[in-house]
Amino acid sequence: MGITFFLLLGCNLPPVLPIPPRVTVLPPVTPNPVPAPPSRMLLVQGGTFTMGDKMFLDAQPISSVAVASFYLDITQVTAEKYQACITKGDCTIPVSGGNDPLSNYDIAAGKVVPGKEQHPIVGVTFRQAKTYCQAQGKRLPTEIEWEYTARGNTNRKYPWGDEEPRQTQACLNRKNSGTCPVQRVATLFGMNQAELDKENMRGVYDLGANVREWVDTKYAQTLSATNTPCPDPVTSECVIRGGSWSDDGTIYSRSSSRVNNNPLNPSGGIIGFRCAQNAQP
Repeated sequence: MGITFFLLLGCNLPPVLPIPPRVTVLPPVTPNPVPAPPSRMLLVQGGTFTMGDKMFLDAQPISSVAVASFYLDITQVTAEKYQACITKGDCTIPVSGGNDPLSNYDIAAGKVVPGKEQHPIVGVTFRQAKTYCQAQGKRLPTEIEWEYTARGNTNRKYPWGDEEPRQTQACLNRKNSGTCPVQRVATLFGMNQAELDKENMRGVYDLGANVREWVDTKYAQTLSATNTPCPDPVTSECVIRGGSWSDDGTIYSRSSSRVNNNPLNPSGGIIGFRCAQNAQP
């Protein structure tokens, strides 16, 4: 009788219900905002491009190069900006210049030539250019970064595209009048001017004209996919990139063109510079 009762009780046990899964409610994730580029700089998104050109012996071997993202000044450094650095005590007076149409800085008077405030600073050595950038918390770009920006994502022949420029487009063939104000012709990094205006975006200007630019790369007669900084103190020649106002052709304006220059030689009024900065991770 006792056994029967135990079996009856066992048959009447309530069913075992499944345990519901535990649900953990996570707070919404707010993506980290992409920092805006520093003032008057453009974020050049990193990528891979084909560097070099069979047209120039020192622009070979042609190779595929990976580039990390970086910021680049949208214009060449102006005489006004450089003067502000002198006034602050962080920069020194250019080593060449005068009060004439082909100069932007009158070294005898110690001031910018009137009317040339928004023209690129010229007559500065590699060290002076590097010092200016460092005083702004920046650096000179490498020639890899320079060519990557000039070529864009379409591997263009010139910074503005594949077409030969007209004088109204680029500051070239001005042997009697010198430089132009900065921000004349745009390098749009894969966008044409109409697209740039539509998106209210900014380009990089005058990469292939106005003045050639110091870059922080030691010159070699063959192209290297890795950058070797120009040594300091000076023991070798540095690379300069881009065309200038004194050119009567566009050979130096090509995105692949590279020239060697003594870092102590400002080369008259045809060399200026712009600054770069590492992008935030």
